[in-house]
Amino acid sequence: MNPEDPQNGEMFKCNENVVKVPWQIETVNVFATKHFSKKYMSAWGWDYHAVREALRAAYAVRKTGTDKYEVYVNKGGYKKIVCVYYDDEDRIICITGSQGDTRV
Repeated sequence: MNPEDPQNGEMFKCNENVVKVPWQIETVNVFATKHFSKKYMSAWGWDYHAVREALRAAYAVRKTGTDKYEVYVNKGGYKKIVCVYYDDEDRIICITGSQGDTRV
């Protein structure tokens, strides 16, 4: 998958900058670390389908490293998911997360 190809990836607006993510959310394999699944997925009542939906409905994505992304979602409150995308394996691994205030 070529991230420069406009046919691949999705666009997100984040602080006046448009961030292009290199994955297709419908076809990418979503995995979670043991830490993320036990601490965050169970606390939020999410399964892998809910994680994929949250990644799809993200309101901002920030690239923080060569393969690392911070995904900001508003699903039952403001949440941040830190994930890594491996292009050669076409998979996202959710490493950790954090939770902010609930929606008003």
